[in-house]
Amino acid sequence: MLWMLKMEPLRHRPFRRLWLGLGMFHLGFKIMHVALPWYVLQFTGSGVSTGFIFLCLLLPGIVTGPLLGLLLDRFQPRVIIMLDNLMLALCMGSIPLLAALGCLHLWYIYLIAFLFGALTPATETGMRILLPHLVAEAELENAYSWLQMNVPLAALVGPLLGVSALAGPGSSWVLIPGILSFLMMALLSWLLPSLKRQPVPLKQILYKYWLGFGPLMRLKEARWLTFFTLGLYFLFGPFELALPFYCDKELHTGATGYAFLLISMGIGTLFALPFTDYLLTRMKPGTIQMLVAISWGTFTALLLPMISQPIAIALLILAGAGWAPFKPVQTAFLQRLIPAELQGQVFGTYWALAAAAKPLGAVASSFLLGPLSSSWLLTISGLGCVLFGIGGLLSPTVRRMQRQVLETQSAPGAAISAPSYGTLHRALPSASHKPEK
Repeated sequence: MLWMLKMEPLRHRPFRRLWLGLGMFHLGFKIMHVALPWYVLQFTGSGVSTGFIFLCLLLPGIVTGPLLGLLLDRFQPRVIIMLDNLMLALCMGSIPLLAALGCLHLWYIYLIAFLFGALTPATETGMRILLPHLVAEAELENAYSWLQMNVPLAALVGPLLGVSALAGPGSSWVLIPGILSFLMMALLSWLLPSLKRQPVPLKQILYKYWLGFGPLMRLKEARWLTFFTLGLYFLFGPFELALPFYCDKELHTGATGYAFLLISMGIGTLFALPFTDYLLTRMKPGTIQMLVAISWGTFTALLLPMISQPIAIALLILAGAGWAPFKPVQTAFLQRLIPAELQGQVFGTYWALAAAAKPLGAVASSFLLGPLSSSWLLTISGLGCVLFGIGGLLSPTVRRMQRQVLETQSAPGAAISAPSYGTLHRALPSASHKPEK
């Protein structure tokens, strides 16, 4: 289905580098994101301990996300992304080294998860700042679809490497592809173009814009999207926690079965991503976001204990397909609302809030794994997403969200200009940047 995606973004050499580099980044992160929770589950057998590893992976971004966003607004994003990936490679490389020395302990796994959670926002936020400078405005959703394609592609390989990485003596050396992927991202990010920085005075950032919280709360559409993302990610937390238990205790498929379920979600997302542009010609962005929640929740709620693994795989393929348009549509919509000078802080803060919601949902639901089975937890999580999406469709603000692309800015080389929204935008007009051929 790749022919459904337009090829215009790939005609820009810097975008091709960013696309390839993010593929490497997502592969390394996916390996760690699967390996660490599975290791804790096998080491402790505890739902609370496994929930805590998700907390360590994602919660530090609450603090580091806005701060890293501030650095990205004031300094060169390509340099910060390069340093970020070098540090991630160093953290990941310490695991096989300590395993070979017989010094790999549970507390160190928690420490590595914490460091990963603290460092990850730099790359995730940095690529959002770089992308509008590499493609034309009308290509934003399509470009984000190409970048999002890296996530399911990484999901096809990362889970198998991740669950085998800590399966036995010496197997942690399987993490080496992840280490190399972070190093490759560091190299490719260094080759990206430098941007002209127009930093906002620090006093104004702290007292007027609250490190990015101000614009998110001032704009009605951004406020709604933030609320929706927090709720959806909170409900996604129980799913991430319950899925390994569901494979281990109810499907009895072990680590391999867990990897195949994760891969099936990636396959569904990979299949559906090319249809994002088609959906935007038929529906408004707000409606698409709510339908994502409804479709994801419907299929994950059907993961019952009496079904077989092939049926579970089919359901998660459909769930992954329903989830596919979420990030491309949402990120491009926010990109047009926020002035370029504040995008690092705003996206860093936005990422931090979203990152906090998922582990909080996982930890809150971990106390239910005793009284309830993992399949019941999956059903409750899915039904919550369905109700959340239906509630959003009833909101006039969501239904009125429009995809605004100015025809005069749709050609390659045009500037991306955020719409006016009062004194914030008048005080900080967006700078113009041209994509490099």
